[in-house]
Amino acid sequence: EEIESRVLLLYCSEEDGVVFYRDAKALNMTRYGFVWIVSEQAVTGKALKAAPDGILGLQLVNGSNEDAHIHDAVAVVKQGLKAMTDKGENVTEPPRGCENETGYWKDGPAFYDYLINTRLQSGQTGLVRFDKVGDRDSAEYTIVNVQKGGLRPVGNWSNIKDTQIRMSGEQIIWPGGE
Repeated sequence: EEIESRVLLLYCSEEDGVVFYRDAKALNMTRYGFVWIVSEQAVTGKALKAAPDGILGLQLVNGSNEDAHIHDAVAVVKQGLKAMTDKGENVTEPPRGCENETGYWKDGPAFYDYLINTRLQSGQTGLVRFDKVGDRDSAEYTIVNVQKGGLRPVGNWSNIKDTQIRMSGEQIIWPGGE
């Protein structure tokens, strides 16, 4: 017996998601035997309305809480500046804009290093820390499943301590309604 499945990974904007889903339906790629794993933008707004049931996606925990992200960003800058001045480093004023600005902020690279070495144990969006290139490396996502035009949480993904995935398989509806 031959078993075949097709796993599709889709990273796209909300607008592109609408087009992908429309074309996938026309090509019969939303039926049984297909598995779709999509980015957060592909299960929001207009894309969610166009998405076929059975798609798996991610949503950043606290991702839409703009106030919490602003609070944490200000706390990171504050902590970075404090660490820099505590080490006796002088912090000069950065350039004041981008237009017609040819100046270089000599303290910019050092300040950046302090920022990416900052760690907020209890930020409003959770643990805030960064990897060596400045990307946040302490993310938590809810794994969602498109069901009846809406999103149903079916698991969690986290890399705060170790990478952990918890899923509730019996809650998942797969493409084709299986």
